[in-house]
Order: sequence, then C-alpha cells, then structure tokens
Amino acid sequence: MTYIPPRDEIELDLLDIWQQQFKRPQIGMLDSFESLQAEEQHLEAISQAIFQRFKRKLDATTLKTAQNIDAIADILREDVKEVSFSCLVPMRESGTKLPFFCVHGAGGNIMIFQDLCKNLGDDQPFYGLQSQGLDGESEPLTRIEAMASQYLSEIRQVQPHGPYIFGGMCLGGLIAYEMAQQMRAASEDVALVVLLDARNPSSMLAMDENELVDKSTLDKIKKKLQQGDLFNTLKRKTGRLATMVVKNTTWAIKEKVGNQFVDQEKRFYKHIWDANAIARKAYVPKPYPGDILALLAAEAPDGSPRDPKRGWTKLAPQLEVIKVPGRHDTVVREPQVKGLAQSINQRFANIANNT
Repeated sequence: MTYIPPRDEIELDLLDIWQQQFKRPQIGMLDSFESLQAEEQHLEAISQAIFQRFKRKLDATTLKTAQNIDAIADILREDVKEVSFSCLVPMRESGTKLPFFCVHGAGGNIMIFQDLCKNLGDDQPFYGLQSQGLDGESEPLTRIEAMASQYLSEIRQVQPHGPYIFGGMCLGGLIAYEMAQQMRAASEDVALVVLLDARNPSSMLAMDENELVDKSTLDKIKKKLQQGDLFNTLKRKTGRLATMVVKNTTWAIKEKVGNQFVDQEKRFYKHIWDANAIARKAYVPKPYPGDILALLAAEAPDGSPRDPKRGWTKLAPQLEVIKVPGRHDTVVREPQVKGLAQSINQRFANIANNT
C-alpha cells in the first residue's frame, strides 16, 4: 500500500497516538488496524487518547469501522466548524526555556523533527513550521521572503516579542535566516539562528541540480538506468561531483526519465518541492550581523568539493560551525540526532545564562 504521511494537525496528532500504541517508526494514514495487528487493548487506549486530545468519544466499534487514521481524521473534522490550516505546529508546548521555532526542509513536512524534539528534552518548547499548501487547498509560496513573513505572523501569536531562536533544516535554514533578518529590521531581538546542514544558495556549491545534467546526458542515463548502471554513469559524466549528484539530485534525474522511479513520499509532496525549489533558487541572502550556529553533517560525500562553512563565511561574521555525526539525510534521525541535540542544548544553555 502507498505510504501517505500526515497532512494536517489532526492527522499529525493521531499519528502520535498510533505510534505510542504500535511502536512503529513509520505508519501511513491508510494503514489499517488489521495490518498493524491491533488488539482490543490498543483500540481502548486509542479511544481514551482521542478523547483527551479532541474531546470526542469514539468507541471501539467506530474505530474498527473507520480502520485507519485517514478515515478517523474525517470523523473528527466533522466537529470542526472552521478548519484553518496553520504553518505553525506545536510539537512540545511545555517547558521553561525560550521556544525553538524550526522550519521545514524542501519537502515541507515537519515530521523530520520528531527525533530532534524528543532529544532536546522535556523542558524545551519546540514548534515546527510546515509549508503552506500541505492541506491540499492553499497554494505553496514560492519566495523565501514571503515564507518568512507568513511564519513570523504565526510565531508572534505564540511569542509576541524576542528574544527569538529560529532554526531550520537545509532550505529551512535559509527561511530561518530570512526570518531573523526581518525580525531585526523590526527591532526585535534574535538570540540565535540555527542552520541544520544548510548551504548558502548563492555559493557555487548550491548550484541547481537540474543545471548539472543536460538532455544528452539524461538520454544516456535513461538507457543505463534500464541496465541497472545508474551510479557508474553518473560517476563518468560528472567527475568529482558524482557522489554529490547521486546524493542530492537523483530524484530530479529520476523525475525526468520516468515517474515510476520517484520515491512515493516525494511524489506526494511534488508541488511543495517544486515551489520550494523555485524559492531557494531565487533567494539571495544578505549579510547578517547576529549569532549563527551552523551544525553541519560530518559525513560529506566522498570526492565532493564542500566548503566546510557551506558558503556562509562572508555573510555571517558571528558564525560558529560545529560538525555533527551523520550525513545530510541522517543528522536529524536516531541515532545521529543525539549529537545534534547535544550541540544545540549546549548553545541554548549559554543563551539562557546570558539572558
């Protein structure tokens, strides 16, 4: 069955309940109770958890009839007179520390921050910012500046004034950087910007992956792909950029040579990916005088030319760079996320002491 991730806050909350009961790393919105091997005690616990969260009593019979998160979410939505999509999603509201507002990556979803939120500790309020458009109704934004403005308007509802802590993964780091710029322009205090393996898009290392591959090469890649020799073809065609292309651009190439090869989750988010790609390509960051913590994946692809500071040196004089365990796609996941969280917590402790 096709994996479908959560698409709004109701599904995100239900997924959290399901994961607590079934202890599985990935549960889709269409996964049935039968496929999850649910027993009566699971259904009873889910019923109680739904009541505590949504103030709606769904008995075991109703749950069995609905069978999955998608159908149960529809039942819960019937009680909501006006459902308005929010980019700001509280992942942990409790805690005495300054809230950490963390922005989505290119896929637009904040599920990637689950492990990070958990490892930062129970006293750290954590808010994720997801892309507009994930509700399937609103149009995704295509400018970093517009995203930053939209997210800040929602953040102010939770924290009207600074000091603020912004962060983001990859593309989200650029949005967090722009959020900090806009807040400083409004004379608000920004304590820290946390870049999670984010590159300066105006640097050579942030070259658009689509510009690395011409039509002739794509035709040859398509033939080799059918023969099962994609990596070696990429290696010959791109030289020392081969591994970077494999890690960062395979999806773009696959999209051109056949949708059947595209990862299901990325296909689901394609309209978000496209909008975010347009935004990243158009964004030209300006110098920023405030504190920036750049947490960069220690495992760079072999043979790829990577600026150890990802192109931020000339823009950010207050830049601190820390290498953290993992690759770009694993630094926010267990077990590597523990090193990332430790570095963040140490820096947040300094902010608390200074405050």
